[in-house]
Amino acid sequence: RMLRRSGICGFEIELPLAPAVAEPEVPSAKSTLAVRSLTLALVDPDPAAQRALVALLGAKGHRVVPASMESAADIVQRLHFDAVLWAVRAGGSAWSEFHDRFRASIPSFVLISDNYDHDLARSLAPRGGFLLASPVQEKKI
Repeated sequence: RMLRRSGICGFEIELPLAPAVAEPEVPSAKSTLAVRSLTLALVDPDPAAQRALVALLGAKGHRVVPASMESAADIVQRLHFDAVLWAVRAGGSAWSEFHDRFRASIPSFVLISDNYDHDLARSLAPRGGFLLASPVQEKKI
C-alpha cells in the first residue's frame, strides 16, 4: 500500500510469516568432513603428480585449482581457498615466502615433501601448517 500524509509518501508492505525453523542438528566433526567439499589450491611442479592428486581429491568431491609457483600468489588473492597444498621438490624453497605472505588469508597450508621431516612438521604447526610425505595415496581399507 502506498501511504500519503501531508507531503510524505511511503510504502507499507505485508510479508508472510515464515514457518519456524527447527533447531538444526549439530553434526559431528566426522560427518562434517564427509559432507563439506573443500576448495583447494594445488602447487606442484610435477604434472603427473599434480594430475594424480587432482583426480584423488576430485573423486572425494573437493574442488582443486592447480597452480604454478609463479601464479599461486595471484590465484590465492583472487579466490577463497580452504587450504593450499604445496609440493616441495629438491631445491624448492618458494613455499616458505608464500606461506609467510598469505598465512593470514589461508586457513590451512599443507606442505607435501618427498620425505617426512619431524623438525619441519613441528615448525609448520604453530603457523597453521601441516606436512605430508609423498606420494599421497588413498588409504586402503
